[in-house]
This record gives sequence, C-alpha cells and structure tokens, in this order.
Amino acid sequence: MKAATTALSLALRAHENLDAVLTLTRLAEEELDHFRRVVEFLARRGLTLGQRPVDSYPAELRKATSRLPGALQNPLVDRLLVGALIEARSCERFKLLLDHWPKSAERELFDFYRELFGRRCASSSE
Repeated sequence: MKAATTALSLALRAHENLDAVLTLTRLAEEELDHFRRVVEFLARRGLTLGQRPVDSYPAELRKATSRLPGALQNPLVDRLLVGALIEARSCERFKLLLDHWPKSAERELFDFYRELFGRRCASSSE
C-alpha cells in the first residue's frame, strides 16, 4: 500500500512529464494489486491487517539526501533513488525468504513470493 501511495505522490510531483506520470500510475496499479492479493491471503486465513508500524528507514534515507550539496538535490530524483534502495533491500529479503522456505510450508504463498521476486528482482539477481 505504501509503495502505491508513494508512486501516486510522485506522479503528482511529476505532473509536467506525462510519460513519468503514466509510468508511476502503472506502478501504483501493480502495487495495489499486490496489496489486494495480500489482503485476500489474510482474509482466507481469518486474519486482519493490524496496525502498520512506523517505518523510519525511508524517512532516514530521505533525510540523508537532504544533506547533499544544493546543486545535487532534486526532490523527485531523490525520492526515486530512495525508492530504488528500498526496492533493492526488498529483493534481498525475498531472495532470503525463498531460499529458506520450509518444504512443509504453504505452496500458494511461496508461489506468490516467488512471483513478486521475479517481477521485481529478476534483472538485479543475474
């Protein structure tokens, strides 16, 4: 959900670049689809989302970009770079999860994680 809202927020910031807006809108749609599927997994198990914990990692990364020299600062590019760093860390976590998935664990969930890993990380894992 956070990835989708971030993509839409970036689309609004890039309002003069319609190619960027369309790309970010497609990203938001994809992320919302992932979120919907996670909610469906939870619903089938009788679980709820619960309260989302505060994640200081993105805020700290954005704060670090604000310490760059003024000539190097570009708010849109900075947010995209922070998003790329977060995505790279997600790829690492998906890889670890998939590599250590218990044989006895649910296959449908494994397949979902593998799909997310493949879509997000295939080119970066080669």
